[in-house]
Amino acid sequence: MKITIFGVSGLILLASVAVFAQLPPPPVPSVETEVRDANSGRMRELQLERFRRDANKLRPTETSAEAEMRFARIKEDFEGIQKLQSGIVKTYTTGRTVDFDRIQRFAAEMNKRAVRLGSNYFGWDADEFRDGRPQPTSKKSVRDLIIELDKRLGEFVGSPLFRDHVVVDAAENTKAESTLKRVVALSAALNIAAAKQSRPSN
Repeated sequence: MKITIFGVSGLILLASVAVFAQLPPPPVPSVETEVRDANSGRMRELQLERFRRDANKLRPTETSAEAEMRFARIKEDFEGIQKLQSGIVKTYTTGRTVDFDRIQRFAAEMNKRAVRLGSNYFGWDADEFRDGRPQPTSKKSVRDLIIELDKRLGEFVGSPLFRDHVVVDAAENTKAESTLKRVVALSAALNIAAAKQSRPSN
């Protein structure tokens, strides 16, 4: 799967979905990917502008400078979680063995950024997510966690909430927030599952 992040120009990829094939022993990962076409550059610019306006709405008591700083963090984390997912998928699907330690680091960083994004955009209390909580999917395999994480992340970045031309109601806002919380839970679970796989067997 390729998740293209236009970091230099500040453009954001809206969605990406990967469907994984069964892994034959020995562990030589394979993947069948489906990548959605990115929207036009103009649409991405509008998306960023919506982020900027919504950031101002969420903290009406902030100064304009503070709001700009928070917007910069929102943009950085929105792009960052997609880059990290791209790294997770690439690590899992290339090479003769899976570098679980690398996947663990990516998942831990994604979890941190997703929580910070929720705090800055949706007004979450970050203390609710200390120590990688919640972890309702911790018993799933690394492979299954990556698949679902990829799907949920695609749903989140493709939400109508981030499309400037769409009138978004409260239900869409709640759905996007719920999906991001799922990303938080999945990345926390992946961090734990990958850590277990990276430990020596003896």
